[in-house]
Amino acid sequence: MNIGLKISVPLFFLLILSACSSEERTPVLALNSKIFLKEWPDSAYVQSIDSIIAAEPIKKQANEKKTNIILNASPTNSAVSQTKPSKPIQQEASKPKSKAIQSESFMDRFANSISKWQSDPNNSALYKTISAKENEDVIELLARVYGKEAKKLPRFYTMSVLQSLNPGISMDKPGAGAQVRIPKL
Repeated sequence: MNIGLKISVPLFFLLILSACSSEERTPVLALNSKIFLKEWPDSAYVQSIDSIIAAEPIKKQANEKKTNIILNASPTNSAVSQTKPSKPIQQEASKPKSKAIQSESFMDRFANSISKWQSDPNNSALYKTISAKENEDVIELLARVYGKEAKKLPRFYTMSVLQSLNPGISMDKPGAGAQVRIPKL
């Protein structure tokens, strides 16, 4: 019996040493291969990842270009003085103005008066009320009141701005006798 015990003890230690080896079978991740989840991550794990991502500082690129949007159609005095070279006033007064410059001045006056009117829509000193004719849209009404320069105004902008200042009246076909408010120039 003593011999069997002597043989089984070394065998027992050999089995223990082989089971406790330092070489474990760990999975090796391969690049560009799919790994399937055994179970979905729980909400606590997702929240912890979200909090880590939220804490990361966001760095702006130094070479990003910023977009500037100018909503006011009329140029400011400083922009006009920077873009136009200074000329003697007498020379400008003696030259006849071209039609393009006149249309720009009408457009500028119209845009300025619309801007003032939008800032104070209930001020009756900033608008006048015109009765529309049958089958006349607002652009034709403006041309009748201001002249043919009004037909050069941007249609979508003009119609949408005047629609916001004339609630309840269609700018496409206001109808005969409809009272349409337009800006005073």
